[in-house]
Amino acid sequence: MSGLLFFWFSWMAWVILTFIMPKNEYRTELSCWLLLIIITSNLYFSFSGITLTVVVFVLLMGGGIWMIKLKRTFAHSLYSFVVMIAFASAQLWEANLPILYINPIFKITPFVLVIIIFFLTKQIQGQLIIGIIGMTFGDILFQYILYGYGLSVDIGGMEFLDELLLTIVLISLLHILVRIRNKIVSIIFNHHLTRWQNE
Repeated sequence: MSGLLFFWFSWMAWVILTFIMPKNEYRTELSCWLLLIIITSNLYFSFSGITLTVVVFVLLMGGGIWMIKLKRTFAHSLYSFVVMIAFASAQLWEANLPILYINPIFKITPFVLVIIIFFLTKQIQGQLIIGIIGMTFGDILFQYILYGYGLSVDIGGMEFLDELLLTIVLISLLHILVRIRNKIVSIIFNHHLTRWQNE
């Protein structure tokens, strides 16, 4: 099951970016970055009990470039740090959560992170970038803590990618729901306004 969500959501997102979104430089950059993420997700090298996936570098480099293009780079860096600490803490807590021994699919980290990210910033681009960078550094920190206890670690593994993509999907869905809600509220308001004017 590990990696299933990542490949499913990432290929679906790539198809939407490549064939549905309007053609522009922003779409091309995103689709190329996502394709590179998919390609490097299975490339890794191991040393001294550490397995490091190449996708970690792709996520951080692409995320860093994206963050620089956005305004308030310093603020987004601080928000990413908050997400990093939150992700590492949630992973440590989940590692001792009894329900995961019964149902390993049950993960609450993405849901907790989405709530934190929505409190930090309202812009979807900012939310996505601090989620990507914060979670990637958070996985590095979490695996480093495990390595300190003499355990073999997998930085940027499929379980992490599943949680990352699930977080991105949840953020996107919440924004879609907010836009639908705003549209409905606008329609109802305009309807009542027209009614009052006619009266």
